[in-house]
Amino acid sequence: MKYLYALFFITIFYFKSHADEGLWLPYLLQKYTLEQMQQKGFKLSAEDIYSVNNASLKDAVPIFGGGCTSAVISQEGLLLTNHHCGFGEIRDLSSVDHDYLTNGFWATQRENELPCTGLEVSFLVRMEDVTERVLKNVNAKMSEKQRNLAIQTESNLIIDEAEKESHFEAIVKQFYNGNEYYLVVNEIFKDIRLVVTPPISIGKFGGDTDNWVWPRHTGDFSLFRIYAGKDNKPNDYSPSNIPYKPKKNLKISMKGIKENDFTMVLGYPGTTREYITSKAVKNIIEVEDFNKVMIRRAILDIYEKYMNKSHKIKLQYATEHASIANYWKKWLGEMEGLKKCGVVNKKQEFQNKIQKQLSVDSVKQKFGDKIIEEIELLNDQNSEYLLLEAYLDEAILRSKVISYGKMIAELLQNKSFDGKWKEEKIQNFNNFFKSINLDIEKEVFQTTTKLYFDNIPEKYQNKYIQDLFLKNKKDWDKTIGKFMSKSFFLKQKELIQIIQDGKFEKLSSEPAMLAFHDYVSAYKDSASAESQRIKGQLNNKQRIYMNLLKFIQKDRVFYPDANFTFRVGYGKVEGAKIKDGLRYDYYTSLEGIIEKEDTSVLDYKLMPKLKELFNKGDYGKYGFNGELRVCFLASNHTSGGNSGSPVLDANGNLIGLNFDRCWEGTMSDIYYDPDICRNIVLDIRYFLFVVDKVCNSSYLVDEMNLVYN
Repeated sequence: MKYLYALFFITIFYFKSHADEGLWLPYLLQKYTLEQMQQKGFKLSAEDIYSVNNASLKDAVPIFGGGCTSAVISQEGLLLTNHHCGFGEIRDLSSVDHDYLTNGFWATQRENELPCTGLEVSFLVRMEDVTERVLKNVNAKMSEKQRNLAIQTESNLIIDEAEKESHFEAIVKQFYNGNEYYLVVNEIFKDIRLVVTPPISIGKFGGDTDNWVWPRHTGDFSLFRIYAGKDNKPNDYSPSNIPYKPKKNLKISMKGIKENDFTMVLGYPGTTREYITSKAVKNIIEVEDFNKVMIRRAILDIYEKYMNKSHKIKLQYATEHASIANYWKKWLGEMEGLKKCGVVNKKQEFQNKIQKQLSVDSVKQKFGDKIIEEIELLNDQNSEYLLLEAYLDEAILRSKVISYGKMIAELLQNKSFDGKWKEEKIQNFNNFFKSINLDIEKEVFQTTTKLYFDNIPEKYQNKYIQDLFLKNKKDWDKTIGKFMSKSFFLKQKELIQIIQDGKFEKLSSEPAMLAFHDYVSAYKDSASAESQRIKGQLNNKQRIYMNLLKFIQKDRVFYPDANFTFRVGYGKVEGAKIKDGLRYDYYTSLEGIIEKEDTSVLDYKLMPKLKELFNKGDYGKYGFNGELRVCFLASNHTSGGNSGSPVLDANGNLIGLNFDRCWEGTMSDIYYDPDICRNIVLDIRYFLFVVDKVCNSSYLVDEMNLVYN
């Protein structure tokens, strides 16, 4: 008993400072979280945030595309999200003659709004606890593979029932390491059109230099519109579609914010790993993040060398460069934050306290006394496979040469003489070559291949390339040269002719395909089975460990790790003391943009109109005390996927748009430190100012519901 009492006081102390931590499921709010939110100033009910039967805030916060959040801000389907979330669509709509990425775009009327092919927006209809049913056929004697099959079989039945005779789409998601399961039902709209994107000098001001850091001055927004059929239901693109009438749209606060104001973030955070053990954190620092950062930096260096020489290439690779650079910098900050906060040691100290409880009979009988030891042993064994997978994912499979080899393999596997099939394959290859620069991809291939061979154990090496390397006396330039001379990767016309003529036998010795097969074979033969065994055991042990924590810490409310489902985070407007002598103020202003101007650096070039308005002090109704605020900091717990999340005040009014985190606190996906973890928010009044005063689109502001108290 003395151990239980000791642990009770330890956990109360340990978790007290993390009061604002959490990515809360809506069903947890009323029972566990609402009272704390109200103590911090929240003035609404849990039903106002999430309701199945009545319009609620969730109905104004859809998923944008495949990895962001957005906010409905008018009764005419206006949809606000981040510039970087809409970056791919903006790039696809751009050309050298109509460069919307660089110059921006704003529709002067609805007929000018640009359809975004393939873009979808998903509204949450409802969530339902289906744990009991999903696990009804699961028993303790099952292997992890058998357990997963039983869960998937029952989940498929639940999904079929949810989708039957409706236009909704459903999925079953696991929570708490597979201890709970929820059905998620969505309504998906497919006719989405671009309305406004600011020039890149606003939407990406500061570029990769300022990414993940404070102070920030980026107008990171883009504005779209959802269209529906005449019945207000989802419909494929059609000129006859009409603007969607949402169940709920957010009111926009013109009151502004001040330090310590309540803030709430609604959205779809992607992935967190808050309950992993010390050696898993060590693997993240020393294996996963370290190697991914190194590989991505090497690729970015190649991209930037070519992008700086050609505007066409710059536009062609803009989306891919932004995507790679984003998490390169995030992982770099995550690594540093975990080390600086001593998270490995903190996790170990916490595990030592938990370990003592495993000697208590009631705990030991339920969980055994070696669960933590078993998890850490598995994490040790997993480090080699994490290294291999990091290089496969970031170096090899990121190479367009290997992607091309995979396409050839699929072509030969499914070859047919049907004319329509040939036409489709030819189009696929033409689109592939159109999207790349051969010189860039050749250099990326050589660089990433060398990194792989320099850092991965010999038993996982690619035999085809290794033999070629040895034949060319270990000279990488000659090796890649010989590889490319035999490949149709550099001979697009010849490749297309081969497919057209049906002479597929000419591709049977394609080097890129043979290299792809060897990488797959090396992984399957030497790593796959053992890697899957370890991961299966880790899943099993982590599930038990999660139950152990809940059993011992009965007074603690656990939020489930993020998994791209609807969540609520709350906190306040707040600066941060980063280290001795360095404190971050809680907001930035247009003055800071002017101070950063540097015409010799692309990231800091200004749009002339913005500078003109600053010089005149012409901020309209969006200024405050003679200044125009741009961004602010808050202590909301966020993750990837919260990009584009609306940030709301105590009354549920929109005050900002979440778009980033401070670099020092990016480790919040693994460990949330309330002193330094901050989310970076675009002040909603700066968004309105740009739309109204810079883009001269006041008609769009008139469409929104602005509130002043």
